Amino acid sequence: MSYDKLLVGSNGEEFPYSESFDEDTYHYLISIVWDDRDGELSVLNNGAHIEFDDDGSWLDFNFSPKSMFPGKAKLTNEEMLQLLVALSENEGNAATYSKEAIDKKYKNYFESKKL
Repeated sequence: MSYDKLLVGSNGEEFPYSESFDEDTYHYLISIVWDDRDGELSVLNNGAHIEFDDDGSWLDFNFSPKSMFPGKAKLTNEEMLQLLVALSENEGNAATYSKEAIDKKYKNYFESKKL
């Protein structure tokens, strides 16, 4: 993924990211190291997950960013940093899915849309 922006935490930690928007949603892709694993954090209004580089597994936070920032069409850098803290604090509620499980869910979803 190509990142064209940089988020800098209060401790100087850097998080390259990209963003996209449509009429109803925002989508941020943030390069992140989580528990010593490289990955990409995907943040949408309705959810957030990390896809890890080493095995393609996902850590799904079962957390909706819009619950923290209702009605927001775009997040500020400060809000994104607040979200990173909230996700860290919510990790105990997160679920891990293998790449195979994600692929199966995607295949089932795609096939259900064909009907």
